[in-house]
Amino acid sequence: MAIAPGSPEWFLGFDSLLEFFTTLIAFFVGLYSYKVFRISKARKYFYLSFSFFAIALAYLAKAFTNILIYLEVNRAGAWSVKLQNIAILHDIGSIMYIALILIAYITLVALALKIKDMRVLSLLVVTAVLATIVGTSSLLFFNLISFIFLLYIIPYFYRHYKESGNTHSKMVLVSFLLIALSHLFFVLLLTGYQLFYVYGELAQLLGYLGLLINLIWCLRYG
Repeated sequence: MAIAPGSPEWFLGFDSLLEFFTTLIAFFVGLYSYKVFRISKARKYFYLSFSFFAIALAYLAKAFTNILIYLEVNRAGAWSVKLQNIAILHDIGSIMYIALILIAYITLVALALKIKDMRVLSLLVVTAVLATIVGTSSLLFFNLISFIFLLYIIPYFYRHYKESGNTHSKMVLVSFLLIALSHLFFVLLLTGYQLFYVYGELAQLLGYLGLLINLIWCLRYG
């Protein structure tokens, strides 16, 4: 029982490697955004840095939890004890992952919609996290909410691309489209078709790879 049930058995382990890679990308994007914020004092870069640091922590928590679950499955001992430990690890990891990702996306929604009232933001976070955790299928509901949030975030990057017209902003837009697509694939796991999990992981990886390439491009050419 990994954090993302529905993964084909042959893909187990590879997903954790992809999540560690995503963690590194999100961390470096967050770090770069924070450095730009320190120089420019533009608040949008603070929102971006906060969001990507939260995403990095979310995927780090997910990857470590999945690894601990795999280790627990292969550990010698009574299955009743192992199943109890796995359930605890799964619940803790899921809550951390869900909460951090939703906090990151809501921060980006605040940036896109120019929401400045912290009471509104805190209400959005609490409502989204609680609704997801108490849902009958929390990960399905989480991916659906994430997809909806991204539908509000993507127009912000589209407007930025239309205004600037440069390759950097276009790549950021495509990256967020791919990340939104990954959540849609995870929702489609409801159909029972396990390859949607692989498609979701690959779309997610391509999305964050696009952000990494864009970051390297910015650092090299300005």
